Amino acid sequence: MKTSTDYKKTSKVKNMLNQSLKNKIKTIFVICTSYIAICLSSCADPSAGSGMPEFFTNVKTVSAGGAHTAAIDKDGKLWAWGRNIYGQLGDGGISGTSSNVPVQVGTSAQQALPNWKWIAVSAGNSHTAAIDKDDKLWAWGRNDYGQLGDGTKTNKSAPVLIGDRWIAVFAGRDYTAAIKRDGVLWSWGDNGSGQLGSGTTENRTVPRRVILSGW
Repeated sequence: MKTSTDYKKTSKVKNMLNQSLKNKIKTIFVICTSYIAICLSSCADPSAGSGMPEFFTNVKTVSAGGAHTAAIDKDGKLWAWGRNIYGQLGDGGISGTSSNVPVQVGTSAQQALPNWKWIAVSAGNSHTAAIDKDDKLWAWGRNDYGQLGDGTKTNKSAPVLIGDRWIAVFAGRDYTAAIKRDGVLWSWGDNGSGQLGSGTTENRTVPRRVILSGW
């Protein structure tokens, strides 16, 4: 028969076991809470706090080229990423190499201009062309066929002005075509297959008319 002393000992043991169990549960809870916090942190938006703009949710237009991509955000800023061996990212050599994250197009001086906004962009094979809010056409990147349209065959790592009064542009494989306000179509660059529509196969380093009206 158990005595009162035995019951007291049994009760004491139970209390000790309960307290030990509570401590273990508390420890497990703390560990789990910490683990969940770590998981939530690692699953958070990787761009948060990285200095990147709200890029992927505020894109107005995008163009994919041979091995690079360009996009304009809601603020009119132009960004590019991918291969950059010819300067097709257009960051003025700031990145210097290819980039797997967006870099802003333009030199530091150009980027600092408060009214520097873009409205259209086209990524070609290894060059890029874009139109700003004042309808000025700019181009950069590879230029061995004159596809930039600046009258040279020198690659450019920052936007160079081609002219004004432009409303649309398309950068192809080593050539470019664009439309002016009056509806006239122009083209320049590689013409080995007659893609410039000039009636010849001669390359052009500056824009020339293709069609006079109807566009």
